[in-house]
Amino acid sequence: MTKRKIEMTWRCSACDTVNKGRHKVCQSCGDPKGADERFEMPQDTAQAATVTDAALLKLAHAGADWRCGRCDAHNSGARTSCSQCSAAREAEAPSRPAVAARLLLRQRDRAPGLFAKRGLWCGGLRHLCAADVRRLAPQRMAR
Repeated sequence: MTKRKIEMTWRCSACDTVNKGRHKVCQSCGDPKGADERFEMPQDTAQAATVTDAALLKLAHAGADWRCGRCDAHNSGARTSCSQCSAAREAEAPSRPAVAARLLLRQRDRAPGLFAKRGLWCGGLRHLCAADVRRLAPQRMAR
């Protein structure tokens, strides 16, 4: 039996969508692939397409992707400097909690009053915003 190379997948922690390994952001919600999101084998390996594209094979052999310690940009393992700010690759990028805090602050500044991305399911309600929470909270507490 000959060996064949198939593309791994990863599951988005924000919306639970399964994405192809080459995608750096979720194809459903646009959330970037986090360092904590691990690659998985596709559910049906027999039906998975064989990777033959030289560029994709080179990307797969480049090593683990990394995040820039200066601007937090996601970079290919083959890069020795950041694609966004040109900073040299560092041994350690910021911890995920620090990155998450920066993302939350950016989201807060862009859309004050929202506590979740639009389109995410929160409490079974779609597009729930802070105003809805303030309106619904007294009703739920009275129960």
